Amino acid sequence: MLIIAWFSDIKKAKAMAIIMGVVTSLILLTSIVLFAHQYYKTITYIHIEAVITDFRVDTRDTNNRIHWTEYEYSIDNKDYSIRIDQYLAGNRVGKQVSMLANPNNHSQVEIVHDNPYLMSVVALVGAGIFGVFFILYSINYLSLRKKQQLP
Repeated sequence: MLIIAWFSDIKKAKAMAIIMGVVTSLILLTSIVLFAHQYYKTITYIHIEAVITDFRVDTRDTNNRIHWTEYEYSIDNKDYSIRIDQYLAGNRVGKQVSMLANPNNHSQVEIVHDNPYLMSVVALVGAGIFGVFFILYSINYLSLRKKQQLP
């Protein structure tokens, strides 16, 4: 349950409005940085298709946690094989996976997720929620300030 405190003390109302404004700004900045970073990788990294050649599963774990997955891929007629520590549901030998490879270091790859901008969107939603709190606390502060100015 979410409880929003409506302050009767103008100093507390002002402090809370400032805190919410700062938090909103930081989350919004994080969202922008996450988006820009992912966009940069999307347009500058090399899109490749890799094939799963092997993986290791811990059968003692009820979730069948995969400790590593081995991929093979080719860039500029050169073959690469890399192991990545990760968990991926539905792994099987021979499955093709979309990846991004660093153009300066073809051994540095990462899997392309279904929604690469998801974290940016989540941060943006968080900024929106805190933005609403910022507006509410600002209204609280301004209404208290107006009351104090009345004769």
